[in-house]
This record gives sequence, C-alpha cells and structure tokens, in this order.
Amino acid sequence: MAAKRILLVEGTDDEHVLKHLCGNRGIPRLDDVKSHGGVDQLLESFPVRLKASDDGDIVGIVIDADTDLAARWQSLRGRLTGAGV
Repeated sequence: MAAKRILLVEGTDDEHVLKHLCGNRGIPRLDDVKSHGGVDQLLESFPVRLKASDDGDIVGIVIDADTDLAARWQSLRGRLTGAGV
C-alpha cells in the first residue's frame, strides 16, 4: 500500500485555506487534510496519528503560533518526543 500524505490542521478554516493554497501552488499530491476543531484537540490526537502512520504515511501539521511561539513549539515537541520521533 502506498504511503499517504496527510496534513493535520486546527480547524475548518485552516483546512480550506491550505487545500486552496496547495491547489493553486501545484502541490503534486495531498491525500487528506484533517481538521480537528482546535489546537488542543489536534495536539491530543497527534501522538495517536503518528503511531497509526507506521505504514509509511507522511504526516504534516499546521498550527497557529500567534500567541506564544515558544510554548506552542514546546507543546508540539513534547508530543513528538513522547511518540519517539
């Protein structure tokens, strides 16, 4: 089975914007854009998604860093480290 390219985003606005950007910029293939209803929900589901992608899926994440960039990065980094990435 071929690897999927999956992009995880905070909400539906992000989903629509990124789908249009990828389409307009000629991103060759993006199999799925999944919105999560907010950053907290996205960060909670992120480690589970990483573990489920052991079949070679390529997982990207887009989150806002408009409030506290360092805290947002540490939150994401902690989840990556906890998932063994």
